[in-house]
Formats: sequence, C-alpha cells, structure tokens
Amino acid sequence: MKLSMWNIYSGLPYKDIIPMIKDGSATIAGARWIVSSTMNPNTVYVGSAQELFTDWSETDCFIVHRYDMILVRNVDAEELFDNVCDIIDKYNEWDRQLSACLDEEDGLQKMIDKSRDVLQNPSYLYDPEGAIMAMASDYPASVHWHWKELIDNHGISEKRMKFFKDNINISSVFDDLVPTRRTSVMDEYEYIHCSVLLNRRIIGHYVLFGFTKPIAQGVENLVDILIGWMNLYVERHAQQFNPKSRLADAFVGFLEKREYDRTQLTELFNSFRWKISDPYQILAVQEIVNSEPVLLSQAFRRISETIPDLVVAQKDQQLIILRNLGSGAEADDLKRQLDAVFKEDFVVGASSPFIGIENSELYYRQALEEVERCRRSGIRISTGRHHLLDYLDDLFARNDLARAYADPVLTQLKLHDAQNGTEYYETFRAFCICGFHKSETSEMLALHRNSLNYRLDRIAELIGNDTFLRLTAPGDPDRQIRLIFSCFLLDKADNGGQANGIRPSKD
Repeated sequence: MKLSMWNIYSGLPYKDIIPMIKDGSATIAGARWIVSSTMNPNTVYVGSAQELFTDWSETDCFIVHRYDMILVRNVDAEELFDNVCDIIDKYNEWDRQLSACLDEEDGLQKMIDKSRDVLQNPSYLYDPEGAIMAMASDYPASVHWHWKELIDNHGISEKRMKFFKDNINISSVFDDLVPTRRTSVMDEYEYIHCSVLLNRRIIGHYVLFGFTKPIAQGVENLVDILIGWMNLYVERHAQQFNPKSRLADAFVGFLEKREYDRTQLTELFNSFRWKISDPYQILAVQEIVNSEPVLLSQAFRRISETIPDLVVAQKDQQLIILRNLGSGAEADDLKRQLDAVFKEDFVVGASSPFIGIENSELYYRQALEEVERCRRSGIRISTGRHHLLDYLDDLFARNDLARAYADPVLTQLKLHDAQNGTEYYETFRAFCICGFHKSETSEMLALHRNSLNYRLDRIAELIGNDTFLRLTAPGDPDRQIRLIFSCFLLDKADNGGQANGIRPSKD
C-alpha cells in the first residue's frame, strides 16, 4: 500500500510539528535515513535538520518526501525514525487485515471494523436503496441525529431519499468514483463519499462522517485503500450482490461492441437457461430530473430483486434492461411490475423485438431514440415497433434533400392537383399501395369502379400512357416500393400548402 505525508503527519506523537506539505501524493511505501544524494520517490526520508541545513539544532529533524517536508523539533532523530517506521508498519498491518477479509462471510462489515483505529470517524456503507450493508458498530446513536436515524431505520429511509431529491442537489455525490470530501448542506460538518462498484455498476455508497471530530488531511487516501479492498470483495462475491452481474456485463459488452469468446458466452447464457439466439427486447430508462439522476440506483436494485427474468445494467446515467421474450412475465404483467418501480419519475424507451443477442447495439440505439420521443412528446413510455412512420418522418424532416429523390411523376401529379383541384395524386397513391389492383383501390378510396377508371385514364393522359404502363406493370416489387416511399416523402414534405388537404374533385 502507499501512504501520503499527511498520513505520516497524523500519526506522529509530537506537539512541536510544522507540516510543509505541498503535494501530499500517496506514494510512500517505506522509510530511510537521509544519507544519499538520490531520493526514491516511493520513500520517505528521515534525518536531522543538520543533514540538510548547517544552521539548525541537533534536536530539529526533517521528514522529507518529494516536495513535502515535516519539521519536528526537540526530538531525537533515531526516535523519530522509529516512530515513522511504526506508522508505516501500522498501515501495512491494516492493509493485511483488509486483505484477510476478502474470504470472510461478512467481509464488508469486518473491513469497516478493522478500519476503526485508522480512520477514527463514523462510517458506513449503504446500498442504492439506502439499506445499510455495513456500519461502524462502536458509535452510539447519540453522536448525531443523522447517525441515530441510520441506526433506527437500518439505513436511509425512502422518505429521506425523496427529500434529498426534492430539496437538496446531492445527485452529483452518487457519481463519486474516488473518495471525495464534501460539506453537508444540512449541518456544519464534512464527510467523505465514494461509490463501490461491481462490473462498473454502483452497488454501494461509502460515507465517512466528520461530525464527531474533523476529518484529518490525507484520509481520502486511506478511504481509497479501503474502497479498493471493498471493490475486490464484491467482485469476488458477485453472486451475493447481483447473480446476473456477469450476464449484465456481457450484455453491456455487446452495446460497446467489445470482442467476446462465443463459447464462454454461450455457456454463460446457458447457465441462466437463456440462448444467444433467443428473441429479446431492450428497454432504456432515464430519470426525469434536471441534473444528475438520484433514484436510478434504487430503481436498479428493485428491478433486479423483484423481476428475476430481466438483465439490468447501469450505463451513461440510465438503466438498460434486456428482456428475454421467450421466458419470464407476460407483457402486461411486466408493464405492471415496471410501473410499480418507475412511477412518475422515469421515461422508458422500448426497442422492437429482435432475434439474437449480437444485435443488441442496434436495438439499444432504437430504445434511446424512443426515450427522446418520450421527452419530446411528454409521454412516459414509447415502443419502437409502434413508430416506424414517425421515425421515418423525423428522419426525412432532418434532411430535406430526401424529397428530391421522390419520383417526378408523383411530384407532377401533386402539383397538378394543387393547381386544378383534382385528386389524381391521391388516386395514384392508393393504386400503388394496393398493388395496382383496381377493386382494392376502389374500396380504399370508397370510389365507384367507373370513377376510378376515369381518373386512371386522365392520369395516363397527363403523365403519358407509356410512362403509366411502365410504372404500373406487375412483376417489379422494387419499383412499387420506390413509388410508395416517394408517396411517403411527398405526404410529409412541406410543399407550400399544396401537399395535403385538397378536397376531392367531382370528376
């Protein structure tokens, strides 16, 4: 493990100490006498001040590390050296004790217990829903009202979490991936916060409070060491914290286009009685909040625990849910279960069903598109398969060049209708959609067969009989698709009021 000069300083038993710590980098792994001209950056050096400066007393000593120094007065150099070595040994022993907790049944709690003498402040670890995962056991409820609330409720109550979201901007706290010193907005004390991760997902929040005594300089480095062991513990015991964590990580790998071993992946999916080739659907979930998400981790936990047939991952401040359509709850039951979790705090974009997990990235992008549709339209849930035409409309609207690719014959008919009050474009459009079958076209337009024949004859005269026969000849599905897409482009284009709303002529 590596220490900083602040950790050395806080452990010294002397009164006449002057810290001159500019850097405070945590790179110290051992101690040596000041005897060499070359100093190792991973070593703290101890010696008499006379080793460095000629005008200092024999009882003045320096501890030197890179750009940092600590002046200790009225002390024997050998005694100081022994004390510094003892401090380093104490931290190394703590590090060994944390390592031994990795295989313990209640390792996280034991890590906090082993850290009592090192950190010297109340601390606890809570899950995204607020429930305590581990807590310093030797601090009474009387140390602070918030500590009492944690003990009484076995964590942060849902009411308190809701209060935080509505009244205090704490959302950025949940993104602390390194120990971060903060000041409470409700009381005058500091605290250090850091998240614990499993497969890049936050599964716990560690907090060290400064309401019993001020948090010493350099404690962030010690918390970082503790968090490192906690991360190793939850990784080693991943099944305890999220049985599907490996499956979720593989799923995120597809979204990020990572390479994978197909044999291992198949075995992983088979362990959950899933297949790579099963039908799937992806849901993208975003919290309705102006800043950083607050309730997202709670929603993750609830879904993971209450709806076992889903794989849930947290990515880019949103939840990504993989649903196997070949197993689990029916659609209506799943909707009710998700509504109970999300309530009014989230929007959900659902992809169309697809075959094969390897296609996840494409349908993930579709789910994100539906999330944006929710935000634009003020709705809470949107499903991709219901919005094909809406998506094409948006796509073409963002590129007005698309209209230039419409078949010019259709553009000609549309312009003629606008100038003459006819309905030739709508008639020919219906004729295309119906596969050039007159009976189906008459039924679609609610038009007598003779009236339809009259209109088609007029259209043939207008665009040329050879052109009409070429466009309507059977046996070329690509040509029919091009005509239908041309109609779609012209229907959606803003053509100066001439595109839509023309009343049918009486011919």
